[in-house]
Amino acid sequence: MACSEWKVPCAPVRDLLEVMHDENMHARGSLQWIDHPELGRVVLPHSPLVFEGTERRAIEPSLPLGASNDAVFGDWLGHSQEELAAFKAEGVIGSSAEVSASKVEVI
Repeated sequence: MACSEWKVPCAPVRDLLEVMHDENMHARGSLQWIDHPELGRVVLPHSPLVFEGTERRAIEPSLPLGASNDAVFGDWLGHSQEELAAFKAEGVIGSSAEVSASKVEVI
C-alpha cells in the first residue's frame, strides 16, 4: 500500500545534482552559484530570510585562512606590528599557504 493511501506525508527524495540544478530554487534565491577562488564554480544555499524592500546580498567566498590575521590580532586585539611579526616567526599565526606548507605533527 502507498503511503498516500494511509495519509502519511511523503515526497520523492531528490539527489544532490537535482537539488543543485533546481531552477525554482535558483529563481527564488535559495541557491546561488558563485566562483570560488580555490574550489571553482560551486552552488551554495542562501539565507531563507527575505525582507520586503531590500535586495538579497550576493554570497561572497570566505577569505583564505589567515587573511584577516593583521586586522584581528592587530586592530581588534591591540597587538603591535612587532608582536605580529614574532607570532608569524614562531608559527603562531600564518596564511593558509604557510599552514599547508609547514609540517604539522599529529599526535
